[in-house]
Amino acid sequence: MIDIISRGGDYQCCFAAKENIVIDTTQDKGGTGVGVRPHQLLEAALAACMNIALRMKAKEYGIELKKVTTSVSLNRDIAGKSIFEYQYNICDELPENVKNIITDIVKHCAVRKTLSKQIEFKEIQ
Repeated sequence: MIDIISRGGDYQCCFAAKENIVIDTTQDKGGTGVGVRPHQLLEAALAACMNIALRMKAKEYGIELKKVTTSVSLNRDIAGKSIFEYQYNICDELPENVKNIITDIVKHCAVRKTLSKQIEFKEIQ
């Protein structure tokens, strides 16, 4: 699970990771277990995109959100499917109608659109 939290600056966000963002795999798969696993980077990309999209949409309505948290977990346990499970929390008080308009954007963020398309792999030389 990767949690992305908004920071200072318009759309900057961060996630808790090892210093220098070391990428590795788990010990049971031959890695050291130190660092971020590759699938966590996929989770982080989607969570960051959702986080940024929420704040951008709020800004369109003249609302500066103080803190937004988005969480994404990749479930690969279902045969033939990869399911991105997500949640978000806007820590600011907002009228319900405005909150509904703003939060609809998580369904349309750029990374989600990319991951929803048919994917092909092509080696380049």
